[in-house]
Amino acid sequence: MSKLGSSLSVKLEPGSLFLSIAGTVGKPCIAAVRCCIHDWFVYFPTWRDSTKYLLYIFLSTQPYKSKARDFVKLYSFLSILIPMRDKGLEKLFVFLRFLLPKLPAEKGTLPTEVQGMVNMEKLAVRKNAQQDIGLKRGLTPVELPAFGAGAGLTEAEQEALSKILEDLNTRFNTSFTPDEIIVLKQLEKKINEDEMLQQQLQNSSRPGLKATFEQVARDAFEDIFNENKKFYVKVSNDQEVAKELFSKMFEWYCEGHKLQTPPSKE
Repeated sequence: MSKLGSSLSVKLEPGSLFLSIAGTVGKPCIAAVRCCIHDWFVYFPTWRDSTKYLLYIFLSTQPYKSKARDFVKLYSFLSILIPMRDKGLEKLFVFLRFLLPKLPAEKGTLPTEVQGMVNMEKLAVRKNAQQDIGLKRGLTPVELPAFGAGAGLTEAEQEALSKILEDLNTRFNTSFTPDEIIVLKQLEKKINEDEMLQQQLQNSSRPGLKATFEQVARDAFEDIFNENKKFYVKVSNDQEVAKELFSKMFEWYCEGHKLQTPPSKE
């Protein structure tokens, strides 16, 4: 190779991974001998882990894409709960998080029998009629939707839920905010939808009702993780906070059903 050609190329050592971005786009190779690449290839000078691992990601996108996606989700979840000190895992997490959107999506086709059952003529858009739908002149009042912590809450509910969060902050030095009132309302809604708890409300003693309530409340609490991660972590990081929260929510639940709550046998 001439000096000019060498100056315009990138020199790679045996074992280096490079990827074609023209012609056979996306085809990866591991160099077996010393070589040079030009501007129709990319290489990975900062990659320090196994080049074969990266090679297989590019060669077989779907299986490895699924595993990479699972790793990113799991690492993201665990890093919220516990401190992660492995630099290699952190680097892999950051790399895969940016790599996944770049991998090509699998292009599938419907089964032939399904395609045969679809009548495209019936799904075609046809003009059946035309008429004037002119608007009437005048003013029509429009109620603005409610947003924020108090959306969908009565004044009594907002006051009761605010009291629960304030008591937790005072007793345990937590940092619950007024915006998280709505999370408690979501929990209460899930709890009220439980059929087993409704049966216990009619037929069980107060201790039995409380035991069932705590189990239902904890199950509902686990369901809100994806939508309310910060609230979930604040509660789950301290068992005393969690115990007190569910105890206060039970008192609120009994207050809301005081006409149906069975007498205490404690």
